[in-house]
Amino acid sequence: MASIFLSYDREDAEKARPLALALEKAGHSVFWDLHIRGGAQFGKVIEEALKASDAVVVLWSEHSVESAWVKDEAAVGRDTGRLVPVTIDGAEPPLGFRQFQTIDLSQWRGRRGSAGLRILLADIAATAKSPLGHEAGPPPAALSAHHRPLNWRPAIGASAIAALAALIWWQPWQSRQATPVVAVTAADSSPDSKALARDLLVQLGKLQATNPDAVKLVSSASEHPGLLMEASASNQAENATAGLTLLGGENGALLWSKDYSQPRARQSDLRQQVAYSAAQVLRCAGEALGSGEPLDEELRKVYLNACAQFGQASWEDASGVVPLFEKVTKGAPNFRPGWQNLLLASAASVSALSQVGQPVTEPRNALRRHVADAARHFPDLPEILLAKLELLPLEAYSERMEMMDRAKRLDPSNSAVLVSRSEELGRVGRMDEGVTDAQQAFQLDPLSPALTDNLVSALAYSGALSNAQEVLNNSQRLWPGSSSVINAQFRFHLRYGDPRVALEILHKDPNYRGSESFLDARIDPSPAKIEKAVEAARAGANFYDDYSFLAQTLAEFHREADLYPILLAWKAPHARSGFEVLFRPQFKKFRQDPRFIQLALKAGLLNYWRRSGHWPDFCFEPDFPYDCKKEAAKLGA
Repeated sequence: MASIFLSYDREDAEKARPLALALEKAGHSVFWDLHIRGGAQFGKVIEEALKASDAVVVLWSEHSVESAWVKDEAAVGRDTGRLVPVTIDGAEPPLGFRQFQTIDLSQWRGRRGSAGLRILLADIAATAKSPLGHEAGPPPAALSAHHRPLNWRPAIGASAIAALAALIWWQPWQSRQATPVVAVTAADSSPDSKALARDLLVQLGKLQATNPDAVKLVSSASEHPGLLMEASASNQAENATAGLTLLGGENGALLWSKDYSQPRARQSDLRQQVAYSAAQVLRCAGEALGSGEPLDEELRKVYLNACAQFGQASWEDASGVVPLFEKVTKGAPNFRPGWQNLLLASAASVSALSQVGQPVTEPRNALRRHVADAARHFPDLPEILLAKLELLPLEAYSERMEMMDRAKRLDPSNSAVLVSRSEELGRVGRMDEGVTDAQQAFQLDPLSPALTDNLVSALAYSGALSNAQEVLNNSQRLWPGSSSVINAQFRFHLRYGDPRVALEILHKDPNYRGSESFLDARIDPSPAKIEKAVEAARAGANFYDDYSFLAQTLAEFHREADLYPILLAWKAPHARSGFEVLFRPQFKKFRQDPRFIQLALKAGLLNYWRRSGHWPDFCFEPDFPYDCKKEAAKLGA
C-alpha cells in the first residue's frame, strides 16, 4: 500500500490522530507524529519523509491555513503531483491550493465506512505511484510490518491468501520434461555486476537446496543453458542499484527484466530483494517452459510478468494481475499453474478490498467464476479450496477446517496450503498442530522471509518463545540487517521477547510509533505506566470498534477482572473475528476461568469443538482447573 505523509497544524493533533489510525487500519504506512514533537532537529527527518512519501495528505483547518510549515509541505505535494487535500473543519484552502478538489471530512467522526473516508482512500490509491508506493521500494515483507504494531498480523485466516503468493516455493515443477539449466552471469564486466552475479548464484543455490532437482544452476553461458539470468549492479553516491534480465538460452529472446534500487545503507535489503525476485521469476519460467501445456511466446511473456509481479510486490492489491492470469488461462486452459495463480490472485484481490472497506460484490462474483472454471479443468487443485476459504464467513469453523484438511490431503507439500491451515488451526485453539504445519512449510524453504515470519508467529502464539527466538536468530544470520528481519524482530519482542529490543528498533524508525506506552509498561510495570498503556489501547478499541488490542493489553498486565465484562458484552461479529488472540500465551490465566467457555459459545467455537471432537490445546494442560467438556455440558451447547 502507499506511504503517506500527513501534514497538519499541531493545534489539530487530536483530529489528525484518528485519521492517521484509519489510514494505517487501511494498510498504509503513515508518517505524522513527529510534527507534534516539534524542534529543528526533526527538520531533516521530516524533509526525508516528505520526499519518500507516495501521497501528501494535507489537513486544512482554520489553524493550518495560517501555518507556513503546512503550506510548505502542501506545496511539495502539489508540485510533485502527490497532493491529497482534506478539510477537517470546513476551512477553505489558502491561495495556491484552491484549484484542487478538497475532500470534506469536517463531519467525520471516526467511522471506517464513511463516504468521505472511502473517497480519501480512493484518492490516495490513485495518487500513489504503485500499489506499494515507490516502484523500486523494499520488498513486501519490509513494508507490511508497521501497519498494526500492537498485533502480530494485519489479517487472519483466508485473507492470508493475499500474502501467500509472495512465498518462494522450491518444489518440483509440474510435468517437467527435464531439469532446466540456468546460467547466472554478470550483464557487464564491472566489478559490482560480477560481485552481484556471484552472490546471486550462491543465494539461488541455497534457495533450491531443499529440492536440488528443481533447477540446475551454472555460472557460464557456454554450458548451453535453457535460461540465462543476467545481473547488473552499480553503487552510486546515495543509492545502490541492481538489474535482472531473463533471456532464452537458445535464441536470447528477452523474457523478463526488472530494476531495483535501495539506499546504500540498505544493501542487505537489495541483495535479499534481488535474490528472491530471481528465485520467483525462475520458478515462473520453469512453470511456463515445462508444465503440462507449454505456452507460446506471447503467453509465456504475459505469464512471466504476471507471475513475477504477483509474487514480488502486488499481493496487497492483486486486482492488476487478475486480467493477465485470465488471459493465460483462456489462451492455455490446460496450463495448470495459470489456474493456480489466477485463483490466488483473485482471492487476494477480494481480501485486499474487503480489508479497506471497498465494494467486493463484483470481485467475489469473479472469484466464484474462477473457482468454477478451474474446477472444470483441474478439480483436484488445492488452490480451489484456498479460494473458497475467502468466500466463507470467519465463524464457519467446521467448513473452513474441513476445506483445509482436504487441501492438505490433496497436496501435503504445498506451502500455501500449510500456511493457511496453520492459521486456521490457530483460530480454533489447535496451536500445536498449527506449529507443525508452519514448520513443514518453513522446511520447504528455510530462507524465505515470509515462511520464517509465519513460523515465528505460530511458535510465539503457542508459547514456544525460545524456539521462536532461535528461528529469528537464524534468520538474522542469513539476512543480516534486512528490513524483513528487523520487522519480525520488532513484532516478536513487542509482546513476547525483550521490550527493550523493540523499543530500540522503534527509536531508530518512526514508522513503529504507537507502541511506546505499551513497551514502557512492559519495561517498568508501574501502576501509572500500565494505566497509560491500557488507556491508549482502550482509545484504539473505541475507535476501531475492535477490542482485540485492548484484550491483549489487559491480559499482558493481568487485568483479567476488567477483561471479562468487556468481552462478554462484545458484539458477536467482532468476537468471532478477534477470538484467536485469546489462545495466546498471555491469556493463560484468563482461560482458567470457566467463563471462558461462555465466550467460546458466543463466538461459535464451542459448537465446532463438540461436533468435531477437536478440543483446543489448553483443555489438556496439566494444571488446567476445570473440564472443558463438563463446562460445555452445563451450557447445553
